Amino acid sequence: MNERQLNLKEIFMQLQYKRMTPYQKEIFVIGLFHSKNFNLIRKEERKLLIKELVSILLMKYKCNFYRIVILSNAYKLDEELFDMATDVFQRKIYVRKSFLEDGMIQNGKDSVYYLDFLNVYLLDCIYHEIYHIISRNQMMRKSASLLDREFVEQLLWCLTLKQEENISMMEQIGKIENQFLEENILAYRMIPEEYYAHIFAYKQVVHAFLRNVSFYGEEENLKKYQLDVEWEKRFLTEEYNRTYKTNYTFEEIYNQIFLMNTIRFSAKDEGEVKEVYQKLRKKKHFI
Repeated sequence: MNERQLNLKEIFMQLQYKRMTPYQKEIFVIGLFHSKNFNLIRKEERKLLIKELVSILLMKYKCNFYRIVILSNAYKLDEELFDMATDVFQRKIYVRKSFLEDGMIQNGKDSVYYLDFLNVYLLDCIYHEIYHIISRNQMMRKSASLLDREFVEQLLWCLTLKQEENISMMEQIGKIENQFLEENILAYRMIPEEYYAHIFAYKQVVHAFLRNVSFYGEEENLKKYQLDVEWEKRFLTEEYNRTYKTNYTFEEIYNQIFLMNTIRFSAKDEGEVKEVYQKLRKKKHFI
């Protein structure tokens, strides 16, 4: 093996690696996202990297298998807005090749730009999509073993939506989320599942790179990623406050929007409200 290149297929086939626990594998594979290692991985082998980490995380959180689908460079950016996205019905995670190999991310449907901290942002995207898989699994099972407040808030958000005949709850969630993403990025970010997915991914990424400082040194791209996350929140906050002449923080905006959503839900038919209370009888204290 070229000393200036990492052979992931060879690494993941080693007996020492195979004997690791899922937790140990997660720490090891995350280390490969550090710039010192990531820059030694061939672009075409990055699929192996994200495939391995996704497999480990699905096992860790006891979720079903999902297939990684790489969309070729022929994929038209204006067809759908995403860098990485999950289809919970087909159990597939879609990734654009131009994003994975070249760091091209979408800045709306009509513009793109290139990231110089792809290794960190890519890790964020993986944890973000894993959160969606965990969340949707629990939505389907009406369970809240891993999530708690997030689960209840997302369920109430879903039940507040006007149901369309012959369209399942899960299909309608996806339909409305895509509509929010296309028309209003702030409304999209305030969907409980999206709001908490960003928090989850950010915490996981920062913790992962801080934990690896002793092994690989500080991650030079971590600060760029953190500044990018803060810039987006600040931009959306300022836009909201300017529109509604308020002075809320990003977190306060979420609380305000969710409160309004809960009020709308409570104003619905009494029979429907009772039915939902029955489903959430163990979690009433959050309502």
